[in-house]
Amino acid sequence: MNVVSIATNLPRLKQYYSEQLDDCDAHQLFQRVDRLSSTSARNILPSDDDPHRSLADRFSNFFSAKIDVLVRSLESLPSSNLDHVNFRSTHLRFNAFSPVTQGQVNRAIKESRSTSTRLDPIPTWLLKNCINELTPVITAIVNASLINGHFPDSLKHAHVTPLLKSTKLSSDDLKSYRPVSNLQFLGKTVERLVLKQLQEYLSEHNLYSEKQSGYRPHHSCETALLRVSNDILLSLDKGDEAILMLLDYSAAFDTLCARFNLIGQQVLNQGFSKLDRFHSQCAKELKAQLPRRESERRMHPLARHCDILSAVETRLSLLAMTYTKYIDLQLCCFIPGKVIDEAFKVLHLVKFTKVPPPTHELLQELRDLSSMAMEHFDEKIVPDLKKKSGVEVRPSNLVNHTLSTLSGRSLKVSSSLSVPSGSREQFGKLHSQYKATLASFNTHRRELQSCKAELQEMRKISDEQNKKMTQQQQLTTELSSRLASQNLRVTEQEKRIAEQDKRLAALEQKLEALPKPSQRTVAGVATKRKADDISGGGDGAGTPCTKKDKV
Repeated sequence: MNVVSIATNLPRLKQYYSEQLDDCDAHQLFQRVDRLSSTSARNILPSDDDPHRSLADRFSNFFSAKIDVLVRSLESLPSSNLDHVNFRSTHLRFNAFSPVTQGQVNRAIKESRSTSTRLDPIPTWLLKNCINELTPVITAIVNASLINGHFPDSLKHAHVTPLLKSTKLSSDDLKSYRPVSNLQFLGKTVERLVLKQLQEYLSEHNLYSEKQSGYRPHHSCETALLRVSNDILLSLDKGDEAILMLLDYSAAFDTLCARFNLIGQQVLNQGFSKLDRFHSQCAKELKAQLPRRESERRMHPLARHCDILSAVETRLSLLAMTYTKYIDLQLCCFIPGKVIDEAFKVLHLVKFTKVPPPTHELLQELRDLSSMAMEHFDEKIVPDLKKKSGVEVRPSNLVNHTLSTLSGRSLKVSSSLSVPSGSREQFGKLHSQYKATLASFNTHRRELQSCKAELQEMRKISDEQNKKMTQQQQLTTELSSRLASQNLRVTEQEKRIAEQDKRLAALEQKLEALPKPSQRTVAGVATKRKADDISGGGDGAGTPCTKKDKV
């Protein structure tokens, strides 16, 4: 650009930079002024004079070796004992992330910076212009990641750019550079939405450290500096001496994951260990209250408690068989927190309740949760763990595992499957046998899944039948009570009728005992009455006699 073009565009450049500096906060202002006033070190790279390796490979090997050395030095340190650490506890548990809405995704994309990387399928500015059309698709991707608890490996790749730490350092020394990773925009969007839910949970339950200023809403370097300067001034006002110690961690963000993962695994595995100890304690206390004879135990009031604890022990054994192998290899930790919560709930109910609910009703939720957790772990997580650990599943191991899993189902497998020869024909036969075995395994697996589905349907039907049976039992009890009351009334009526019969019989006996009047007495009485009537009719003072009377 010559002097004439600069002089011509000078007003426009002034207006442009003035608008850029006006519409920014303090952090952006510092970055833009530094970018305009300082010498840029972004395009400085070492000389590429090695014919055997490219410059990108040299940087990649250098940064990877640096991290490997730091991680090995951290692993050589003694393991941390977390028994003395008092973690902040709350009655609630953050068990799962909540699905996000399209409005939340739209807002997160609009509030993010329009930075892109070469790995992005489209530029960020174009994505923001088409946000209304792409929001449903991005929301579905984010919710799938949150619900399944899986962050896609394709979004973990980053475009790394080496930047010179200072222009005063040698540009040919690889130690003078620091790597700057630029992730894909979709991956950063998922991270922002996850971070928002975590921050809301930590703020709601007051789980932040009091002195934490980084990665916390409404906190920054300014709040940390204010806290440090305030503490120094307070100590000086008291007459004390203040010593400020500043620590700098080499590759802190690159090495934090190894140590943090180790501590996180110990914390998460403590839940299963505590559950196992609590179950042993409950079983020991219950055993002390039960009689020694098995026949007396069956009729004891605590027999149902014993059955529930035995079923819980079976579930814990199945979970330990599924997870312990990979936990001991430090490939994963005990993941299903809902299973631990439900098991603790059952054990507390057994310990502090005299008459717990029936065993099948109380353990229904625990069975469902543990079965779903083990199936998800075997189908979704174990294959990735085997790939990361380098464990290969050979055909012989696959056949043995299939035979042991299907519990007696016959699979026709040749004994030479585990020892392949060098000839192509024999190898082709072995490969076809392996395919046939794998196909039969898949068919048995599908049959097993269909059997499970049928079993669930039968369980539902049995539950409905049990409900109907309970209703019928209630009706029968009501009818029996009504019949009993009617029987009481009938017996009372029969008693009264018997008493009335007795009284009637007594009266009949009294009537029979009385003397009967003679016929002469009756005729005399009739003649007397007739004479009285005639005398009364002929009296002059009386009434005149009728023709009937005269006759």
